[in-house]
Amino acid sequence: MEVLEKAINILTKPDEFFKKAKKDDLGTALKYYALIALVPAVIVAIMMIVLGSAFSMASLFMPWENSEQAALAPALGAFIPALGVGIAIAMYVMIIVGSFINAAFMHIFVYIVGGRKGYTSTFNAMAYASTPSLLLGWIPVVNIITGIWALVLEVKGIRTLHEITTGKAILAILLPVIILLGIIGASVGLLFGFMSAAGS
Repeated sequence: MEVLEKAINILTKPDEFFKKAKKDDLGTALKYYALIALVPAVIVAIMMIVLGSAFSMASLFMPWENSEQAALAPALGAFIPALGVGIAIAMYVMIIVGSFINAAFMHIFVYIVGGRKGYTSTFNAMAYASTPSLLLGWIPVVNIITGIWALVLEVKGIRTLHEITTGKAILAILLPVIILLGIIGASVGLLFGFMSAAGS
């Protein structure tokens, strides 16, 4: 119930929530994130279980060419759910591990723009900001909206927890994109320069 209440507050009253979240340690945010991250993992598992069950039922009415194929169908129907559970577990582990890596990467840019409240503040901001993506990001089309809302929440979280301006929080998020575009632009420029030199 506490997790649900926290998720609602993040989605509906983010400014107020992040002000109160200043006192949260990394363990508090991680516990929340780990519970919320179960949503997409469980949905994947359920979808694969339903798919496997549907295949098993459909296989009963399929015109198999021989008895070996007919005997293999139930095994395949049972394998699909097991595979789904395995994928869901792997996905969940990757989400949790990835949260630490993403926060560490983002913290570099937060520090560059002046954020001095430590890695925990960056992790907490990103963990809480991921709420809309983890809860609803698996729905087509809706995931576009949740992605945008997650970015807005990330800005609000970094701004509040690191006590920096909105502009600096936005810059921290945009810096990796700017640097990447700069590297791509420089690479393309060098490539064309090399091709021109080779052609002449």
